[in-house]
This record gives sequence, C-alpha cells and structure tokens, in this order.
Amino acid sequence: MKVQLLDAGSCVHPQHVVLRNRSIRPMRFHSMFSLMIHPKEGVILFDTGYSEQFLDVTRKFPGRIYTLTTPVRFSREESAVQKLKRMGISANDVRHIIISHFHADHYGAIADFPKAKYWFHHGAWESIRHKSRWRAIFSGFLPELIPQDFVARSVPLHARDQIPLPPEFAPFQRGVDMFGDETITLVDLHGHATGQLGCFVQSEMGTPIFLIADASWTTKSFQEIIVPHPITKILFSDYDIYQQTLHDIKNFAAKRPEYLIIPSHCPHIHHEHCNKGDL
Repeated sequence: MKVQLLDAGSCVHPQHVVLRNRSIRPMRFHSMFSLMIHPKEGVILFDTGYSEQFLDVTRKFPGRIYTLTTPVRFSREESAVQKLKRMGISANDVRHIIISHFHADHYGAIADFPKAKYWFHHGAWESIRHKSRWRAIFSGFLPELIPQDFVARSVPLHARDQIPLPPEFAPFQRGVDMFGDETITLVDLHGHATGQLGCFVQSEMGTPIFLIADASWTTKSFQEIIVPHPITKILFSDYDIYQQTLHDIKNFAAKRPEYLIIPSHCPHIHHEHCNKGDL
C-alpha cells in the first residue's frame, strides 16, 4: 500500500508547553495527515488537518477563542483537498477518512470529502457530540466542521469490533483490522482524547508505520517520557492514561525499532518525512 505524509497548516506554542521545562520560545507544530492508497479500497486519509471552513468558523466568537489560544497558520493552498488535487486526486476519490480524534486540527477538513466514509472510535464521538458550544471549544471541538450527513457516512468502532492482535504488536493487545487484510490496524491510544485511535500501516516501500496522532506530540516525548506542561491537563481526557499510553509507545518502539512512529505534530518527523513522497 502506498503511504505519504502530508500537512495542512500549523499552530504555534511555546516549546515548554509541549516539552516540559524547555524554552519559552515559540515552536511551530505542523498538522500532518497521512495519505494511503489501498490496492482495493482506494484513497484513505488518516486525519485531514485544517480547512478553509475552519478559518470561517474561527473568525468570530465563540470559535475565535480557538485561534486566540492556539494561533494557527493556514492558507487555502495548504488544505488537504488542494494538496490532493495537485497530486491528481479529487475530493470525490477519497473513500475513507480515519479520524484519530475530534480536535479541529485533526478532523477539520472532513467536510471537503463528500464521498468518504468516516471511521472513528464510538467513544470519541459520544464524548463530545452533546457538549455545549462553549464547552466543546475548550475541548478543541468545533461542531460547525461536522458535515450534515456525518452520521449517515460514519463507521463508529466499538470494543466488539476489536480482535486479539499478534504478539508482535505488544503491548497493544487488541485492535481493528480495517479491511480484513492486515494492511491497516487501528488501536486505542486513550488519554490525550477519549477514544483516540492510532494506526499501524503496512507500506509497500517496506517500512512498517505506526501513526500515533497526539498520543505523543514529538518523538522525543515518548523516547524520553517527557510529559507536557501541567496546563495542558485541561485539554486531556485522562492525564494518567495519557502517561501510560506514552510508556506503551516507548515500549513498542524499543521492541520494534524497524517501525517509523509518526506523532502528528513532531517537528523532526515533519522535516524528515513530510511532503517527500512515498514512505
């Protein structure tokens, strides 16, 4: 299966917010998403980054609060739909979108792809769908970015959909074999957000890939177990589980060094692998 790493916008935070006890200088974090082309299922995205609609929603209150607390850099040309178009992939060609979790920098462009099925953890959607507009914003969720036919196109994943995984995935014991052919396996990476999903991908280039979304904001974070600044606790669904997930990823990386592990915002990964062709 072909796999590429792309980006659609970025945000800026002081370095010490993401890497505790580091510098206060601003640090840019790109919103990366993955393009996968399955031999039978066609075009698949893991997350989408920001969108033009995101800019519209955040120009006025209460959506404006999002960009006041998390300054965003984004232009139309950077959007997933425009990047794919330049690659010869139309919006209608995208058949599946895996939503790692419902923070706007991850699902913000799902409405740009009118034919896609949306795959996500059932608990992730249930945790935010009934929140008031104000509470939703402080959870990183902008309900205006959800298309009207979202439910009709959804494939919510439940615990009953999971199967035992082979020992080589340890410490991850259960997951969802998305198409039943072991090309894409979805696992729970709880803590940062309820029902956050990670994704094991088998690339035709030979390097196995583990997309970990925001389970770790940088590679160094899971390698050295560097937790974010305590102020970020207000954004996390469960800080203790977040730390356990971080340790699980570290343990997996130690056992399976052949895997390319991709945090969605890691500057090093962005520099080395993003917008550079097949992985």
